[in-house]
Amino acid sequence: MKINEKTIKKILVGIDFSEASKCALNEAVRLADQQSGEIHALHIIEEGMMDAIEAFSHLDRDEIYNSITERLDAFCRECRVGTSNLTKTVKIGQPVDEFKELCDTLEPNLVVLGAWGSQSHQDKTTGTTAKQIVSGCQGDVLLVRPRPDTNLSKVAACIDFSEYDVSIVRAADQLCVAEDATLEILHVFFPPWEKSSLENQEEKVVSPDFICEYKAVLQGRLDALIPLNVHGVASFKSKTTVIEDLKHSESILSHLKRTEADEAVIGARGQSRIDSMILGRIAERIVTESPCSVYIVKDLK
Repeated sequence: MKINEKTIKKILVGIDFSEASKCALNEAVRLADQQSGEIHALHIIEEGMMDAIEAFSHLDRDEIYNSITERLDAFCRECRVGTSNLTKTVKIGQPVDEFKELCDTLEPNLVVLGAWGSQSHQDKTTGTTAKQIVSGCQGDVLLVRPRPDTNLSKVAACIDFSEYDVSIVRAADQLCVAEDATLEILHVFFPPWEKSSLENQEEKVVSPDFICEYKAVLQGRLDALIPLNVHGVASFKSKTTVIEDLKHSESILSHLKRTEADEAVIGARGQSRIDSMILGRIAERIVTESPCSVYIVKDLK
């Protein structure tokens, strides 16, 4: 499949000074360097937090604001972000609202966040604020989890035969090309013969040949999504995988862990055979529990 490149020229990164946000900023730097993009680093001080610091530190609000600004400067220097392509912003308010307001104004191609914040280190699941930002942003969002090697080696594009498929593969392919990584196009399907059996309350006998042919059809649809180079040849680092499972999200999570994928690319919404892939159900389960970074495609342009 020939796909048009999706340029990432403007990246908005959420910074809360945690190790997770440091990983997010490092990932934003890597992506910006690849496409000569610009980075906007945003730190938001909650109003209640500002009041508490003011009460205990005996500093006024301007002094606190200036101190946080200096900390953001130092944080960006620690991540070796160049000043020529970097804009830093400190805002006071409710994090999700302030983040959405800046997204609406800035219209970034990509929002990058740490997969968990400073309060979520124990269970390593995605924090509530991060999930709310994912839901509120119009554009694509990358939730970054630390990995031993800073480079990508395996990217999994999770396909459910929806309108997001081409955009998912396009985003995954760009990540792979930039890093010389392996692209896996993955589809987990709920076997329709199992659904029929459940509905009719009787056992359906399905021949092995039918199952083989059904899987071949799905495999063919995935093969058609494999990106082609300028010569019309598929990359030898691309492969397709079809998995039959009654539990969609659990199967994807298990596969990501088993294959040691570095990043999963999913659609924010989609349509499987059993229910809608809306953020808050299957997609949220992957976002919340994925062992690797997750790129959420929301912009279909």
